[in-house]
Amino acid sequence: MKKILLIVGIFAFTCSIAQQQSKLNPSASSVSCINLGQSMNVFGSAFSGRTQLYADPDLNIVTLTRRSLWTSASPHGLFADISIDGGNTFTTEAGPMYTAPSDTERARYPQGVIFKNPQYPTIVDSAFIAYYAPLTSYSTTGTSSYAPWPAEVNGITRIGTPMNARQTITYYSPAFSGCIPDNEIITPQGIIWNIDKGIDAGTKDYNDSIIISKGIWNPVKRDFDYTRNIFPFSVPPFNSEYIKTIARTGIAFSKNGQTGYFAVLANEGSGFEPDAIYYPIVFKTTDGGNTWSLPIRIHLDSTGMLITGHSGNYSTAWELDLEVDVHDNLHMLMACSADSVVSPTQETINVVPGSWGIFDVFTPDGGIKWKATLLATPETFRGTFGGINEDSRPQICANKNRDKLFFCWFDTDIIAYGSDSSGNVHPDMHWRGLDALTNTWSPGEVNATAGTCAAGECTFGLVANYGFESGSNFTIPVSYQKILTDNMSPTQHVYLGNNTVSTSGWSSSVNVVGLATDGSSSSVTEINNSFSVFPNYPNPFSGTTSFDISHTKPLSVSVEVSDMFGEIVLPMITNNLPAGKQTIAIDAKKLSPGIYFYRVKTEEFSITKKMVVM
Repeated sequence: MKKILLIVGIFAFTCSIAQQQSKLNPSASSVSCINLGQSMNVFGSAFSGRTQLYADPDLNIVTLTRRSLWTSASPHGLFADISIDGGNTFTTEAGPMYTAPSDTERARYPQGVIFKNPQYPTIVDSAFIAYYAPLTSYSTTGTSSYAPWPAEVNGITRIGTPMNARQTITYYSPAFSGCIPDNEIITPQGIIWNIDKGIDAGTKDYNDSIIISKGIWNPVKRDFDYTRNIFPFSVPPFNSEYIKTIARTGIAFSKNGQTGYFAVLANEGSGFEPDAIYYPIVFKTTDGGNTWSLPIRIHLDSTGMLITGHSGNYSTAWELDLEVDVHDNLHMLMACSADSVVSPTQETINVVPGSWGIFDVFTPDGGIKWKATLLATPETFRGTFGGINEDSRPQICANKNRDKLFFCWFDTDIIAYGSDSSGNVHPDMHWRGLDALTNTWSPGEVNATAGTCAAGECTFGLVANYGFESGSNFTIPVSYQKILTDNMSPTQHVYLGNNTVSTSGWSSSVNVVGLATDGSSSSVTEINNSFSVFPNYPNPFSGTTSFDISHTKPLSVSVEVSDMFGEIVLPMITNNLPAGKQTIAIDAKKLSPGIYFYRVKTEEFSITKKMVVM
């Protein structure tokens, strides 16, 4: 088991009545708590928010995909709670959607999205829940040791009656051994995507691969056909005690379904940041996921300017949510903190109050530049529930047009509930909104559940990807899971009814900092103006190609060329260059046709570009 170090502090917190009121939800008196179904224990919704709660604003549907009770007709199966009136009322215990063929094929950590039937896209009863869940084990002989999660189930369930549930169990080969996918999405075109971390069948460690699954509707069999693709992504172990891993992944697509991004929170061990620092690495597609860009590595150091007033080694870990706005720009919601100095070889995050915050890390121009906005400095970070740790669970909700984004997280009010070693154990749901068309923000952070029936009890909170817009009012679909006895006993799912906020009068501005990157010369130029690498020419090419670099002082520059698998295919070229603009040639006569990458490195910078040999 990987050891994680969390740095906390004992502190005194004072807050004026005016400051407390600024966080309250003006619609608190109208929020209601609607009991949904129950699950056998908390684990189905544990370990950060995945896509369990989903809403479709076109059809006015809200669904919660969840595990069943032990006492149900399918004790290891999946059920749903369904609303067809925008979350005002629910049909609970709909299902089973998945029925375990045997006790060894138990569904865990489910996710579900809403798919409109292409034949009847406006008819509610013809829509489906498309779900996914890993299975703990399976019964075929000789293959049960492949991975902790050796199989998956995906299927569909009709919203109307009869439900016509279908399920397909897929057994992994060792190369495709997975973990627990971090999120599942569906594009407006009806394409399903989910992203997972590869797991080594023997060691159970991360196996240097990201697994991206794509589901396409098959009208003949009336179900989805899934393809499961491996994306190589290597990280080193910190040392012999701390195993290799990546902290979190996420994937999101634009409204047109062509522009998309996936992101990884990790440390690649390349020297981009010290070993204990985790940072986002982003990949972009503009052709619907057929090809992906080179990685864009983003330094988080400048986020400290918005918290403490100075930069430093700032890190992130464990939680991430993605959304693509109306301009096809990516937003990543995450916690960023000053790195702990306790150990340079451990993944750490420092949550001493005043040293961390919830950030929107985003691009304003399709991935060339990257910036960050501080949304809040929460009072607590992690809550402990009988051995389960839950953090602030940041999640993004958007309107259908993606021009309104609601950044949500969960935090405990220590004035109301006190401060103890258990931390974030009485969370409320908080949000702040962005108008992406006018680039203006809601007046401030809002505590949506303070003073409501859900005050202090929004544990294991879930926020839907999309919400319901009516004029200047917007409803954010939110559910949470109440522990009734302990974390191994049945739990109650609860939906926040009428969690409606106003989007009128948003005119606030926020402080924004630029973030340095590796792999994007424009971003580096914006931050430093001292070193730039330009694309090679010609490209594609055969034989030789050249590229220009520009720098303000004499430098020792090295260039190495690698293939799609990261293998070095040409010897490293080292040049001592004077200041100014210089041209470097690459002789690729010995290379077979294909895609290659050249990395230009100095003592301060490392920038990678793509070239195509014909």
